[in-house]
Amino acid sequence: MANICVCVFVCLCVCVCVCVCVFMQFSETYNLAKLWNIPIIFVCENNGYGMGTSVDRAADYNTRRDYVPSIWVDGMEVLAIREATRSTWRNAVKQGPILLEYAIYRYRGHSMSDPGTSYRTREEIEEAREKGI
Repeated sequence: MANICVCVFVCLCVCVCVCVCVFMQFSETYNLAKLWNIPIIFVCENNGYGMGTSVDRAADYNTRRDYVPSIWVDGMEVLAIREATRSTWRNAVKQGPILLEYAIYRYRGHSMSDPGTSYRTREEIEEAREKGI
């Protein structure tokens, strides 16, 4: 089996573009992986919110998707995650770095000090639960 590295970055911000700004090690790793064509899979768990900012209010001007291919995956669907990971694994070995963005929903707040209700309504959370998101 070919050697491959899987990097998991739990994105508690809005999306990868925010992580790139916040975590310099991620940005450097991301850029070098593409430059050297390293077979690596980056995984971003995108819950749609930062500490108190929704994805609708965030800037995406630092996106890196022009350089490293990415795949959006419904992170609430286990089978979708499995299939995306399998196909990504094969592609990374042949073509180099790739990003998997798992779109999930965060039912609770960001931390113990964040109840998660100051920037979204209880109705939104209940609606997500009812939909099975």
